[in-house]
Amino acid sequence: MNTNTILIFALLFSINSCMFAQESDHTVKSSSLERSIVKGKDVYLSSTTIEGDLDFTKLVDYYIEGANTKRGEVSSSLTFVNCSFSGKIIAYYRDGKVDNRISFLKNLTFINCEFNSEVILKEVVVNGVANFSKSTFEDVVDIEGADFRSKDNYFSACVFNGKFKAQRARFNGNVNFLNAEFFALANFQHAIFNGDVQFGACVFYENADLSLIKATDNFIMNYVVFHKKALMNNGYYMGRVEFQQTVFNAPIEMKGNVYTFPVKFNNAIVEAEISVENSSFLSGIPEIDNIKSEKGLSIDFSKAKISSLQTIQK
Repeated sequence: MNTNTILIFALLFSINSCMFAQESDHTVKSSSLERSIVKGKDVYLSSTTIEGDLDFTKLVDYYIEGANTKRGEVSSSLTFVNCSFSGKIIAYYRDGKVDNRISFLKNLTFINCEFNSEVILKEVVVNGVANFSKSTFEDVVDIEGADFRSKDNYFSACVFNGKFKAQRARFNGNVNFLNAEFFALANFQHAIFNGDVQFGACVFYENADLSLIKATDNFIMNYVVFHKKALMNNGYYMGRVEFQQTVFNAPIEMKGNVYTFPVKFNNAIVEAEISVENSSFLSGIPEIDNIKSEKGLSIDFSKAKISSLQTIQK
């Protein structure tokens, strides 16, 4: 067998193991895609419509994770670019009292995709990069209890038209929501952020709940616009927290929080009450330079706990 023949076989093997061929121009059925995932093949699709539900819970063997929990593993690296999904994305279901959960061992990438039904990623583990940048979600996105383990995770420039459920989600690296838009309730209660958090220039058109969160690094909400009430109570922040040039058009509760490093509200626009009652600011009173308000409002720190502990600037 000559060298050219060997190279051709090697190329064919590489394509077969790393790519998923389209069945017809720009359209594949989810059942065909699922067959590739069952075989452990990596998937890359671009500018394609995927028809039907993509149900990962049917594609794995399960092992016992806990008393009422089973988990299965998807070994394929999944990459979709400029794709549209007509059905649900399912990576969790409850069978009686038993949770059936999914782990993605490699990357989970959906760049500039359109999801026309629910995206159910509750309790998933993602070992590789999770990247949903520039995607649009027309229905509920459920990542409650999900565990993102990459050093970087991306939800930047996403449009969430349905509820975004991220209660108890754990981000074990940096997470980027820059320029995301939330047109329904965004719920991050009890989320844990073990890296830098970037919410810069996000717009919350409906209520937001970021209560009881833990953030170990910098938590940035500069240029954010809040159109409806937001709750950010009883959280613990161990890095810089910034709301610079943020627009508060509705009441915001920031009660009972602990802020270890400096907090900045410089150039914020305050058109509704911001309550910081019983919050502890361990690096002194926050910066509020050049706050603007057509209603003459500012931020009252008289019921907060202000300390002057010396901290190393992050």
